[in-house]
Amino acid sequence: MDKDLEFLIRARYPVLYMHDGQNLFSPDTAFGGNEWKIDEAMGQGAEDGTIREAVVVGIDNTPDRVAELTPTVDPSYGGGKADLYLDMIEKEIVPLVEKDMRVLPGRENRAIAGSSLGGLVSSYAGVRRASVFGIVGS
Repeated sequence: MDKDLEFLIRARYPVLYMHDGQNLFSPDTAFGGNEWKIDEAMGQGAEDGTIREAVVVGIDNTPDRVAELTPTVDPSYGGGKADLYLDMIEKEIVPLVEKDMRVLPGRENRAIAGSSLGGLVSSYAGVRRASVFGIVGS
């Protein structure tokens, strides 16, 4: 077998879990048609060596976004379900990804990131789920 092909077959990658997944890759699904172009950024970074190749897992938001991405309740806006949301990621999504995809296990190979409320819940995860996520971005 060709060594390059063998490497590709055996390669394992770190994982970047991102919130508001519908906004990451396509203007057709992104809020207001403004995609974040994560695939282009990751590809360019991998090509020029500024970003390590990784699997990006986009977690779509739901109509309950404010509640899911906030750690405390605000009387005007609700909220406070971030721990339940992070439980879902930790106990359902991470095990599924690590079982079915060619990824590296362990907190040192798991990043979590987002913007706005996604940044808030990512920062919260960095404190409350430090044993799960070794890299946090917001």
